[in-house]
Amino acid sequence: MTAKEYLRSIGQLDRSIGTKQRELDGLERDKGRLRAVRYDTARVSIGGHSDPMVIIDRIDRLQREINADIDRLVELKAEAKEKISRVYDQKFIDLLTEVYINGRTLSEIAENWSKRERREIAERTVQRWHGQALQAFRRENDMS
Repeated sequence: MTAKEYLRSIGQLDRSIGTKQRELDGLERDKGRLRAVRYDTARVSIGGHSDPMVIIDRIDRLQREINADIDRLVELKAEAKEKISRVYDQKFIDLLTEVYINGRTLSEIAENWSKRERREIAERTVQRWHGQALQAFRRENDMS
């Protein structure tokens, strides 16, 4: 796994958790609709499932998956922060943290840093720094 792939896996896991959470929210809404129906007088079908236990089982499984993913995300971020801290340049540490831990785009970083520095920092400059930061990260962590 390359340095960039390793760092990108944090955002991928974070997005996966968000997707699962939205699915869980939808199932919770479906479950809420089931409570209003009398099972002895009507056949219930929500989301293609006529058995309310299917929805409840799916909710339980998704909650366990989300919790396990969150635990893994916390571990992965802590590990990545430790690896990022090995980089020799504070600007690179800040840049890698913003992109891979905080989920900021290079454009957002350029805009924010321009405001902070009170001088124009071009997005292209931030892109160049990003490449240099990844090289430093790779070297300091013996990654390809």
